[in-house]
Amino acid sequence: MLTDTVNINEKQVQYRWKSKYPIAYYLISFTVADYKDYSYYIKIPGRTDSLLFQNYVYNRPGYLEIYKPEIDKTADFLILFSKLFGLYPFYEEKYGHCVAPIGGGMEHQTMTTLYNYSYTLVSHELAHQWFGDHTTCSTWQDIWINEGFASYCEYIAYENLGTKSEAESWMQNAQTRALREAEGSVFVPFTSANDEYRLFSSNLSYKKGAVILHMLRNEINDDSVFSVEYANF
Repeated sequence: MLTDTVNINEKQVQYRWKSKYPIAYYLISFTVADYKDYSYYIKIPGRTDSLLFQNYVYNRPGYLEIYKPEIDKTADFLILFSKLFGLYPFYEEKYGHCVAPIGGGMEHQTMTTLYNYSYTLVSHELAHQWFGDHTTCSTWQDIWINEGFASYCEYIAYENLGTKSEAESWMQNAQTRALREAEGSVFVPFTSANDEYRLFSSNLSYKKGAVILHMLRNEINDDSVFSVEYANF
């Protein structure tokens, strides 16, 4: 959060930032562009106050109007995930998005960086605030915990806020891709710990990780228990 602004001279200004929460070094971001600030507050059930929802979008004619419906869907995801996994873990600060020309998205703490606002991307990166930011894997070999859990939240979002066919289609695709790596482990071997393509294997770390969680959910066969175990993993 911005805490202070200091004028160093006529051409230089120093901005001082502080986080109220512990933060992993790879979850800090810095972006410069011609942005437009689209912000408002979201009421989370069970809270008397509201959460700042801040978005830095490209300052281009018509851009916000095009993506506003997709951006606004974030409120539904925040409410859903807070009900299932406990209150949004950085509630005393904010949540938001910063658009940038990157491939996919990155779950920077309290301010996700992404290139568009697709349903799965927005829900996935938000889920990382619980699974990846608030709780971070101890080594890169366990990256599936971050990515598998966040990927499964895409399915959970469709299941609760989308349609049955959307949820079924998502899971069928995930299972098909997981089966392509039938002998592959979600755990990354030490010898591959520096291989970014293995670490972030879409079929293994993402899809197979999500399928494993879906399997465990069906084995438990009690969603109230599963949600508690999922949140406390």
